[in-house]
Amino acid sequence: MSHLHITDDLLQWQLALFGYLTTLFIIGYILITTKKEELFNNIAKLGIMSALMLIVMSIPLGIPFHLNLSILTALIIGPKLGFISIFLVNIILATFGHGGITVVGLNTLIMGSEVFIGYYLFSFLLTKGLKWQYALFTTVLLALIISASLMITVVGIGGIEPAFVYHSCDHDHGEDVTTGENLTYSRFAMLVLGIVLFGATIEGLVILIIVNYFRKIRPDYLLKGGF
Repeated sequence: MSHLHITDDLLQWQLALFGYLTTLFIIGYILITTKKEELFNNIAKLGIMSALMLIVMSIPLGIPFHLNLSILTALIIGPKLGFISIFLVNIILATFGHGGITVVGLNTLIMGSEVFIGYYLFSFLLTKGLKWQYALFTTVLLALIISASLMITVVGIGGIEPAFVYHSCDHDHGEDVTTGENLTYSRFAMLVLGIVLFGATIEGLVILIIVNYFRKIRPDYLLKGGF
């Protein structure tokens, strides 16, 4: 639940425009500042990680939350290409009705925050001597909580009815939880953060297992020299 699941008619055009312009500016900056060799050498990995994110996001967890492996993506292809990967994922999700086309920009910014926060926070914690397992798990929790907080903020700024957002995400995951049509913003925020904290714990454990496997088998797949 780290991004908006809403139809196009619920989002103010000003917010939609801001999301797209900011996202395209960031992507443009990334393309300009990234060496062509780096882009070329990581195209295959970018495609693989995008596909992997789409796959895990379709796995039901029994709660209105899904894995997205954004932190793992950042550790494999870096935050810049990770941001582009998330943009592609959101385009595909919107095309298949997971969220409106107008929400793609904002959703990319919300989810994209995870790759930058995750990559640099993890790097910082490593420099402080924290074991990579603790550093990575802490990073996943904080990055997902921050991105969820950004999503909650967008809902508040946009004046979007919280019940629409919650129920939309709820139905996407096959749940039948009744929160009431008059779900308050504060209750919505508490619900989202509680769910994300629980879901982020699952995601953190999954990423730990995957990263530990790569460290033993193919450490060269991980940035930072396999830690």
